[in-house]
Amino acid sequence: MDEKLCLVCHSQVPDTTGQTYSSVVCASCSESFEKQSPTPFYVYDEKTIDASIHRFLSVPYPNKAIHFATMANDNPILLTMLKAAGLGVFINSPKHLAASMEAGFTTENVIFASTGIPLETMRLLVERGIQVSLDSLGQVALYG
Repeated sequence: MDEKLCLVCHSQVPDTTGQTYSSVVCASCSESFEKQSPTPFYVYDEKTIDASIHRFLSVPYPNKAIHFATMANDNPILLTMLKAAGLGVFINSPKHLAASMEAGFTTENVIFASTGIPLETMRLLVERGIQVSLDSLGQVALYG
């Protein structure tokens, strides 16, 4: 069985996942986290995230634009990493628009798509110059 280094204390940990980019936290560090934060939490490995970003960027496809779906994860540090790497974001709510803007994304790097976009949200998107994917003739009429 392969071993990996614990993300926190760097001790050797058996890798039971068999995944190339999986990261591990040893039992001792995991217990320590549980004591400090009794609710569910996530541990992110920036090196693994960075490696994944660069795997996407290295795909030999001309004229590509890669957008991360913030609906999957709107962690501010992750969004900042994505912005620094030159990726865009795909959003579906004013909340995710605000998170993306706070992370430094410009409107040129944002795509908005959602079903039944309310008039207030549509106005916000148009005012900001956000690229919007519309889902019906009613939405096209609302967009103007």
